[in-house]
Amino acid sequence: MSGKMNICYDVSVSDPSHLWQTRNVLKSELPEIATSISFTVLLSLIIYSVLKPLHQPRIISHVAVST
Repeated sequence: MSGKMNICYDVSVSDPSHLWQTRNVLKSELPEIATSISFTVLLSLIIYSVLKPLHQPRIISHVAVST
């Protein structure tokens, strides 16, 4: 025994969504993220309008939506 140990490992990286291999990323991913952002902003405004009579700041509605 020389004390050396040979270790082999797989260096390939797998990406289940293949985001970087698609041709038009904006066409496939932009509608989903736009819908998500729109829903978050709308929900935050609704919660803010409900909490406004209770004199709560807008940050409370942002925190409530983000959790």
